[in-house]
Amino acid sequence: MIKSLLLQHFQSHRKTSLQFVPGVNSIIGSSNSGKTAILRALYWAVYNRPGGISYISHWNRDNKDKPIKSTLVRVTNDNNVIERRKGKLKGEEKEFNGYIVNENILEAIGQDVPDEVSRLFNLDSVNIQKQMDAPFLLSESAGEVARFFNSTIRLDLIDRILSKAESKRREANKEKIRLENENIELTKEILTFDWLENAELLADRIEKIENVVEEKGHIYWQLQADIDDWVDMSKDIENQEVILSAVPIVNKIVLVQELLEEKIDKCERLQNLSEQWLEQNTIIEGTADFSSIEKIITSIDNLRKELYEKVQLKERLEESIESYNISFMDKDRWTVSIIEYEKEFPARCPICNSQLKEDKCLN
Repeated sequence: MIKSLLLQHFQSHRKTSLQFVPGVNSIIGSSNSGKTAILRALYWAVYNRPGGISYISHWNRDNKDKPIKSTLVRVTNDNNVIERRKGKLKGEEKEFNGYIVNENILEAIGQDVPDEVSRLFNLDSVNIQKQMDAPFLLSESAGEVARFFNSTIRLDLIDRILSKAESKRREANKEKIRLENENIELTKEILTFDWLENAELLADRIEKIENVVEEKGHIYWQLQADIDDWVDMSKDIENQEVILSAVPIVNKIVLVQELLEEKIDKCERLQNLSEQWLEQNTIIEGTADFSSIEKIITSIDNLRKELYEKVQLKERLEESIESYNISFMDKDRWTVSIIEYEKEFPARCPICNSQLKEDKCLN
């Protein structure tokens, strides 16, 4: 909503300020009092028309008909101040012709309106009517009225889309006919190349031979990779022999673990008895032999320390057993893999086709 309007050196207005209120505002005055100039000033601010200097007041021109002071129209709406100005800015020597929006300067090029100004005004030709214009839509034909309302509610968009769709359909039909004719011509041309059928069979045979060669090449490189894996596994098996020598140690560790578990059970039973004794002792007043209690408590503390040490030893033994089991499983897996690879290893070298001895090429 427009809240105020300021005109300065615009036609008959030296400096005129108008304040508007919500709802309908009426401007009343005698003929030639400047009512139409107010509408023209608003039109000049919104649409940047008319051009030239016809709207500049006659007292604001020098003997060469050039403006002396700036001509401006300032419009204040809900949140913005939009000023259309022609003339020198304060402190500037260069002539300015454009807009000042919230103190931001925007040049006007020709009769174009900056997009920011158009968005802030948000006015259409329907909102501003000239003085001598006929009553809105009443003098228009039925077709013009229908076109206006169609444009307002965007029904014209459907007509444009249907028109474009029909145009696309005609273009597609033309392209279809062109392709059909081209297909006929290509069919006739293909009939002149019957000899290509034998060439196609030959090309198929060549392609099959190339595929066989490529497949054999893949087999060769796979065998080479298998040989490398077999060598690596042989080295790993040699390294696993140290693990086999650790079997007696592991058996001893298992026995120690069983003894340790027995000690832990005994310690737990002793701890339970100690707790029961302490509970019974709390109900006795002044009759207990505290020296014997201190010995029992000392014994329990020693048992707890021993229990803690045994638990730590048990955890270390469990880790050693787990490490051994993993290594032993790896040894079995590598042994099975080597046996399988030995079964698949050819009797002759895939490179030179010579006899292999102990899985090694003699050449």
